[in-house]
Amino acid sequence: SLQTQALPESNHSWKVCPTTSEDFESVLSVNVKGTFHCYKYAAQQMIAQGDGGRIIGASSLAGKKGKFICRCFRCCMVTDDMPPSGHAMLSAYCASKFAVRGLTQTAAIEFGHHGITVNAYAPGPIYTSMLAQLQQAAVERSGDLYEEMKRLSSVGYLGNTQDVGNLVSFLVTPEARFITGQSITIDGGIFFD
Repeated sequence: SLQTQALPESNHSWKVCPTTSEDFESVLSVNVKGTFHCYKYAAQQMIAQGDGGRIIGASSLAGKKGKFICRCFRCCMVTDDMPPSGHAMLSAYCASKFAVRGLTQTAAIEFGHHGITVNAYAPGPIYTSMLAQLQQAAVERSGDLYEEMKRLSSVGYLGNTQDVGNLVSFLVTPEARFITGQSITIDGGIFFD
């Protein structure tokens, strides 16, 4: 099985107009091209081995509901068009994660007859170092990203990396053999497909 995950670093605009073509292409290169190459070469190896397999990609709630992400992260933006240092541009990030969702669906169709399932996990707010940096920026601007996301969550708390790991662990088991082409939301009930 193969699981992909990538996030380019950027210190540039989150909005579409101020985003340069180079910055946009950088995010797409990491998130879309990187996923494409992982899917392609993993599938080629699995097909050659003849035993099927599982491919798991990294999407995001941003690849399902960009407007939600913009609203949640508004409280932590350093300026109207600049994220905290080290975070990818939101417009490019959302576009790239929507692309991963489409790539996951088409790869599932293409590789399914070889016994290969292709899925992606699409996390919402998960306690990570990246979210902690966004929280710090929110606090500096008199906001509280954690509380905003907890308020939006049906379960009233944020997830952690173990929650995501549990989903990925299930998707690579024989019990998940009939699940393919899905970008599975794991967000504590913020967004429903």
